[in-house]
Amino acid sequence: MSLKEYKKKRNFDKTPEPGPSAPNKRKKTERDLIYVIQRHRASRLHWDLRLEESGVLKSWAIPKEPPTEEGLRRLAVHVEDHTLEYADFEGTIPEPEYGAGTVEIWDRGTYEPLETSASKRVLEIHGRKLKGPYGLIKLKGRDPKDKNWLFFKLKKGKTGYLIRPFSGRSSHVEKITAEPARITRRPHPARAMFDTTAGRRLAAGRPFFPKVRGHR
Repeated sequence: MSLKEYKKKRNFDKTPEPGPSAPNKRKKTERDLIYVIQRHRASRLHWDLRLEESGVLKSWAIPKEPPTEEGLRRLAVHVEDHTLEYADFEGTIPEPEYGAGTVEIWDRGTYEPLETSASKRVLEIHGRKLKGPYGLIKLKGRDPKDKNWLFFKLKKGKTGYLIRPFSGRSSHVEKITAEPARITRRPHPARAMFDTTAGRRLAAGRPFFPKVRGHR
């Protein structure tokens, strides 16, 4: 993605959001990469995770509050890149502009990229609320254009970072898979009963009289 999509979705004469040509206020000696999460009270409340990469903020929209501890994983939808200056943005985007609603900084700090690829990010976050190793894994969907990822906190073990994205079992970061294991569930015996004609009639409160051979 690029700032072309960011610019296309916004009218900077009406929105207070920083434009793509806004001056970069960061100090030239500053090397730490930007990490910020903004709470966005739009038509649906969500949290926007933003990470500095290649001169822009790579961004993901998270429908639920980001995880601060292990064992929680959150859906993260990849959205358009934002300007670096957006990391400082707080304010209200007016109707009917794109993303109309209130934006406020929920957490901020810096991060260290430990592993970066087209479908995976492993990073060390240094924020006020989120601290430690985190993972971003792209989910493998039927459509290559799917933008769904998972965001979760990693566990640090003796031999490196450990992760529990889909089950209670740990595995090394190198073994992270973009596709969660399929879970096959057997129907409960009680549910199987209601799949029969007798079960459906009983569930509806109607009597059921089985037919007995030789009886009228």
